[in-house]
Amino acid sequence: MKVSGDYTVFYRRHYFELRRKTIEAASHAHASNPLLPQMGHGLPNSAGIPYRLEVVPIVMQPGPGAVPVGENAQLTGKLTRYDVEFQLQATGLRLPPDADGTRRKSLQVALVVYGKDFKPRNWEIREIHLSIKPEEWAAKQSVGIPFHPEISAPSGDVYLRTGVYDSSSSKVGTLEILLSAVTIVQK
Repeated sequence: MKVSGDYTVFYRRHYFELRRKTIEAASHAHASNPLLPQMGHGLPNSAGIPYRLEVVPIVMQPGPGAVPVGENAQLTGKLTRYDVEFQLQATGLRLPPDADGTRRKSLQVALVVYGKDFKPRNWEIREIHLSIKPEEWAAKQSVGIPFHPEISAPSGDVYLRTGVYDSSSSKVGTLEILLSAVTIVQK
């Protein structure tokens, strides 16, 4: 068979062996949390729930010995705390009004900080509850629906993977950035 044309081939450059304990823990977590399989470092971004993301170091960084934000209790060393501002696109969510006109939705949000070795350094997974009053709806449709979780990350080349999951539609949105590329822009 003769094939002609311009093609680009993509492939994984690294493979990591997972230990049995890790596989069992991941299997249990995936069964109870459908967002987790989408949160792996280096996976393609998903646009099922579109959003804009602004990540900035918080202005007043906590001093040494402060408790880091995130679920990794063993996180130590020089840390930077980031404000992660999501602006969800209202068009990506089904938000019908209740009898009083308020639009409500529960979403799962995940933040995972990865090192260059593909290992998670810190994470924050939480449920958020949107409640948008009728008088706010027009503005939210044009500028987005904001919320601001925070996460602590170690210094160096680390990656932040973000994700949003809507259980009522099974839609997922994910985005990953290199945190060392984050710069503060004067407005």
